[in-house]
Amino acid sequence: MKNKALLFTASLLVGIFSACKQNNINPQKKTSPALSPLDTSTTLITNTSLLGTWNVITDTVSFRVDTMYHGKDGDQYIFTKYGNVYAKSAFNQFIDTGVYKLSQDTMRWLTLYVTQAGSVIRTPVTTAPYVISNLTTTSLVLTQYDETPDGPRYEQITFKKAH
Repeated sequence: MKNKALLFTASLLVGIFSACKQNNINPQKKTSPALSPLDTSTTLITNTSLLGTWNVITDTVSFRVDTMYHGKDGDQYIFTKYGNVYAKSAFNQFIDTGVYKLSQDTMRWLTLYVTQAGSVIRTPVTTAPYVISNLTTTSLVLTQYDETPDGPRYEQITFKKAH
C-alpha cells in the first residue's frame, strides 16, 4: 500500500512540475525574411492610431546622395495591435520586422530582423525617431532626421492606407 501511495505522489509531483514549465512558454519570434504579420508580443498597445497596412507612396532619403523612391506594388508597412511592425520595400530590397513604440507625435522601432540589399542583420537595432508629420484615416507621413558619424540623414515616407 505504501508503494502505491508513494508512486501516486511521485506521479502527481511530476505532473505538477511539467504543467508549471508549460506556463512559461515564450511566444516564438519569426526570423524568416518573408513579410508575415506574426505578432511577437502578447501585450496590446494603447495608442492604435497606426494600426493596419500602409502602402508606400514615396520614400525620400537625403544621405550623401538625394534619392526619391516611388513605391511599387507590395511595398508596405504593417502595424499590429501588439506593437509589431513589418516593413517591405523594393527600395534596396528592404525587409524589416520589429517592435514599435509611439510617444505623442513620434514613433520609433526596435528592429529584430532586417535584410537590405542581400545583407541580413539579426542584432537588435533601434531606429532614430520618426515624427508623425501627418496622420489621417487614409494617409500617413513619417519624417526622420538623424545625425550619423557619416553626416546628417533625412527621410520622409508617405503612405496610403490599404483597404
